[in-house]
Amino acid sequence: METHSVVFQIFGMNISPNSISDQLGLAPDESLAPDTVIGTYKGKEHTTGVGTWSISGRSETKQLETQIEELLPALRLRKEALEELKRLGWKMRFFCGVFTDNAAPGVSLPSEMLAEVGDLGIDIDIMYYFQKSDL
Repeated sequence: METHSVVFQIFGMNISPNSISDQLGLAPDESLAPDTVIGTYKGKEHTTGVGTWSISGRSETKQLETQIEELLPALRLRKEALEELKRLGWKMRFFCGVFTDNAAPGVSLPSEMLAEVGDLGIDIDIMYYFQKSDL
């Protein structure tokens, strides 16, 4: 069995999630200001380090390609705002997770979609997470 997760993220130091929302005219699914405390371990607080603003794909049952394609229209309409955010030094990526019990997983993304993502200045990071099968 295999499930997929796609999150579009804008991240960096001194990021203001509210200003990103204002510039893009979009509300994030999740956002964290830089240095937000995210937990403690052995009495020491751990922080985010960088700020993040993100919107997520809507269905883990859909392939990575489909989830990215579903997020692209909203981003395409905001290309100039995304370019300005990059000029300010913030990074953008699709953070993709593949959760699988398959010993040899693979992902294929069409060149047209990759070209569009590249034209928007967005990186794609794909992480594989192997899960033990219940069989």
